[in-house]
Amino acid sequence: MALLVLALGAVVQTPAHATGGGLDLVCSPFSVDKLFFTPSVALAPQSVTIDKKTNYRYCYSPSAPDVVSGELVRLFTRSDSCPQALLSGPTSQTITWNTGQTSTIGVTRTPTLEHGIYKVTFVGTVTAGLFTGSSVTQVYLADGRDLERCLAGDGTVVDSLISVVLLSISH
Repeated sequence: MALLVLALGAVVQTPAHATGGGLDLVCSPFSVDKLFFTPSVALAPQSVTIDKKTNYRYCYSPSAPDVVSGELVRLFTRSDSCPQALLSGPTSQTITWNTGQTSTIGVTRTPTLEHGIYKVTFVGTVTAGLFTGSSVTQVYLADGRDLERCLAGDGTVVDSLISVVLLSISH
């Protein structure tokens, strides 16, 4: 976990200056994404129920000061396998803020797996709700050693994936 926090520390500087605009919101790297797979994800595709919950913590928003936290919750079933963790592409997510407001983000997902660290970067825009039109950068970092073993075909399965998360929204 210490390695993930150090790696995320290097990422924390990226979103704020990469957007070139004003800050709408930033949520700290104490934010957490939890994915649970039933049955566990393996090398071969199979039907898997995915329980996803992202807790955005210690958020700061100059334009919406009452927003201090948020949550993204999804429960869905799909065909899944370890290799799918490395697929890039578009996705949409809706975050519900502590104020009851929502932000729907349309982002492109770009994953990497290097040296036991699984990193997923989401870049796009807020398409609806609070902060509509603003740019989004979201980074997830997780221990990827089980995923590496699964991809190597050694029989390892992945039953959960816990990531630290940094979210930045700027205009």
